[in-house]
Amino acid sequence: AVDEPPVATQLDDTTEVSSMPSKRLKVATYMDVVSKSSVQSWREQRDSMWEVAIRRWHSSAMTWKGDDCFIQMLHSKPDFRGQCQIIVDILHHKAPGTLLKRCNSIGRLVNDLHAHQLNFPCSETELYDHLCRQRDAGAPSSRLKALMEAIVFVRHVFGCESLEYAIKSRRCMGAASSKEVATIKQASPLTVEHLRLVHSAIQSDSDPWNVAFCGMVLFCIYGRARWSDAQHSQFLEWDMDTDGNICFVECSTAVHRTCCALNMRHSFLPLTAPGVGITEDCWAACWQRARADLDIEDLGCFPLMPAPDEGGVASVRPLSTAEAGRWLKVILIQYASKTTLQAQSNYTSHSFKATWLSFWAKFGCSFEDRLASGYHADQVRMALRYSRDAASRPLCVLGECLAAIRGGRFRPDETRSGRFIQVLANEVGEVQNTCLPFADDVKTENTGRIDSSEIAGETIDLLSDYATTCSESSSDEESVVMPKVPNRVLL
Repeated sequence: AVDEPPVATQLDDTTEVSSMPSKRLKVATYMDVVSKSSVQSWREQRDSMWEVAIRRWHSSAMTWKGDDCFIQMLHSKPDFRGQCQIIVDILHHKAPGTLLKRCNSIGRLVNDLHAHQLNFPCSETELYDHLCRQRDAGAPSSRLKALMEAIVFVRHVFGCESLEYAIKSRRCMGAASSKEVATIKQASPLTVEHLRLVHSAIQSDSDPWNVAFCGMVLFCIYGRARWSDAQHSQFLEWDMDTDGNICFVECSTAVHRTCCALNMRHSFLPLTAPGVGITEDCWAACWQRARADLDIEDLGCFPLMPAPDEGGVASVRPLSTAEAGRWLKVILIQYASKTTLQAQSNYTSHSFKATWLSFWAKFGCSFEDRLASGYHADQVRMALRYSRDAASRPLCVLGECLAAIRGGRFRPDETRSGRFIQVLANEVGEVQNTCLPFADDVKTENTGRIDSSEIAGETIDLLSDYATTCSESSSDEESVVMPKVPNRVLL
């Protein structure tokens, strides 16, 4: 029998702490969240995933039987090199992650068909029977949905016309659909207070690794960039004014989610962030110093945010999205303990891009500005191509939103009734913050108070600046996409 540990009794003033059997909690650091995986650069990782995907597609496709043109071409080549070259030429523009995901789904289907003495490409009836077997076995609906997407992928990318009826089958779609209504779980955007904690860390932390990580987080937030897109950056530019202050930080990446879109093909995607955020301090200058201290300025050798090795030295391996989410929790817990705030645990790397796009939506910015600031391809690709600086207007709007948060006029974490604060000046020159109701025109009595739009010496028409009007409008009223922003948000 194993002796039970002694039961802890109530401690008095004479009890020695050293005799207590409980374990002391260890303070987590970034070394506790960085995995000890193989050291590969992002280019090597991408090339390795690509080679694995091509080999797996070749292994699966060689078992296919049918009269489709792709199958006949593949089996006409006697050597492995010629067969793989056909697959490479067909899949040259697809991301390695997408290829592996689709191949995994097709592989499960092919194995199940072979177990029932059937071959792929399968008929609509054979596909439906497979979906029913998977559903009865308790397979999640996400797996069945991924299988239908993979079959559509094979039909259109490889040109297997024998799958045409299967991908249009209503009963196959129904078998792959979820029978339970589930809400979408999205990454939570950072709150303003937690964002200020990241600013505090980049200004006061003595460890250059924490400063470099916080700088990367702020760049992704203010640059509205995905973590992986920023990690693939190949150029880094510090845009300074005549006094040497960093005004903007711009990175250029050629490997991103929309790199195959018509307006982004054969060109770099510029990721641009202002050097000053919701605080008056220049976070970009701290990030630049930390990168110089760690000697990771050369993007030809290191990613934008490299992962430290066991000795605390920069490696060529990029910090992963999972590691970034865990590292952020360490930073927030460490600096939230110095305040009355509590660090949230549901932040992920997807929260970075969602943070400022969410703030902009609450600020009342137009759909066009939010799409352009999120680097999404749409129908205005020719305007983007000939503008030479498509980010100029979104960055101007971003500056207005930042100034409103710094001045306390915009509080994105509040409910709709308290997000906008009207700054008024009374007769003795004191400034008051007053919550005002929604109204097109705020009327004030003759008490010496002036409208916030007149404080800066000019009147700003936010309807023309931040909303897009419809081309068809009557003489009585104008149709707009976004509702008119009240005067309380005037800067």
